[in-house]
Amino acid sequence: MANVMVSPDVVIDGNKNFALGNNYYHVVQVAEGTHQISLDLAERYQGNNNIILETKSGQDYFLRISTKVKFQKNKPYDRWFILERVSAPEARKEIALCKPYVPEIKQEASEAVKQESKESEYSSQKFNNPFSK
Repeated sequence: MANVMVSPDVVIDGNKNFALGNNYYHVVQVAEGTHQISLDLAERYQGNNNIILETKSGQDYFLRISTKVKFQKNKPYDRWFILERVSAPEARKEIALCKPYVPEIKQEASEAVKQESKESEYSSQKFNNPFSK
């Protein structure tokens, strides 16, 4: 539970793609070939945060981010994030318990949607009052 509030950024081939929160999953399509997948973690975190993945067209690959905390007397906690490959049956069982990752809408797009909905709302100011003369 100590790491539950931390959502590490997932980096694919040097590009930050998304921050994956606790109990979420995300589907990513990549081209066939070699890909470096890693977690962008602060220095205070430890663990395996880098995988080289050889992908082939039409194949599914499953990775999991695990976390743990080691409590020590009179010392700071050791916090770990582990990026690991898992089998398809194990992954599908765990994914069934998770929610899909949904990217946040960018602020500009969000404002445009709000403005559009305001313009489409009913307003008595859009009409001329026939009795006002």
